[in-house]
Amino acid sequence: MAYLESEAKKLYRMADKIEEVNWSAGYASDIDLTMRILPDIYDFTERAIQTVTCNDNALRAVLGLSGGIDSCVCSYVVAETMKNAIQKNDVHDADIVLLNWNARSDEDTNYSRQCFQQLKYRYPQIKIQYAEQDLNPLLRNMGKMTDTLLNAMRHKKIYPGELATRVIDCMALEYADKTGHCVIDSTNKSEIILGEIVIGAGGEVALLANLFKSQVYDIAEALDIPESIIRRKPINSTFGTDKIAGYFGEIPSDFSPRDIYRVLDLALLLLYDKKYSPERLAQELGHSKTFTQKLSRRIENQNHRRAIPCFSIYEMDEFST
Repeated sequence: MAYLESEAKKLYRMADKIEEVNWSAGYASDIDLTMRILPDIYDFTERAIQTVTCNDNALRAVLGLSGGIDSCVCSYVVAETMKNAIQKNDVHDADIVLLNWNARSDEDTNYSRQCFQQLKYRYPQIKIQYAEQDLNPLLRNMGKMTDTLLNAMRHKKIYPGELATRVIDCMALEYADKTGHCVIDSTNKSEIILGEIVIGAGGEVALLANLFKSQVYDIAEALDIPESIIRRKPINSTFGTDKIAGYFGEIPSDFSPRDIYRVLDLALLLLYDKKYSPERLAQELGHSKTFTQKLSRRIENQNHRRAIPCFSIYEMDEFST
């Protein structure tokens, strides 16, 4: 674990000392606004699932459930969408399949079971099914195969890889293809901006892709998702380590994960969406330039992950006019 934590720190560390960050400069939650936009989120979710499945009479969704706040929020949003659609007679059939692959940790599985039981209790009118599948034997075999290739090519292993995430999403997509379901992706905008995405993985509808992590917390509060899920520490899926401990060497003792993301997300909004320079961000929010420059560099270095480089003939001089 110490090795993994060290590797995660190399990749994700943005500030080592508590004084490098102005912890009072954060995103301000607006639960009233969140409540007002929830119906729009439900409408989008209904249309998106029906578009993917080509079925206007039913809503069928598959979600990979880790027990983290993102996958739990997606599960609740989909369930609420289905409940509303049934009440309005928009559809005649609705079901959710929640898949926990038991490839991460026992903690993930325990939180996933809790989320499933809470959903079953709150939405009795919806068919909600839950399954666990141990992917560890498959992952070990596939890992050995790629390591054998590395050795054969005499290449040094420099990164643990993203095999678990790729296989999990592949399995969910394969299930959905065979059954006429839609795979819901739970990646949020904060992760996308920071490049915490896996090439070759994903779903068919990305509910949270334009919502910062802080806004996901707001939705969780608006939906009255249990506090145990809201307060759970986010886990880096590649390394199995605490995300926040990877970002920051020191944090205020009374700060929850949600508090940390309020600070981080405001900085991400200004750097990425508003195109602030690191210097302007430091001046306006009171952060150190060390922190804002590291964060800006992280965003810039992940451009190729958010948009895969591709050749375009129309960018050649011969075709530009």
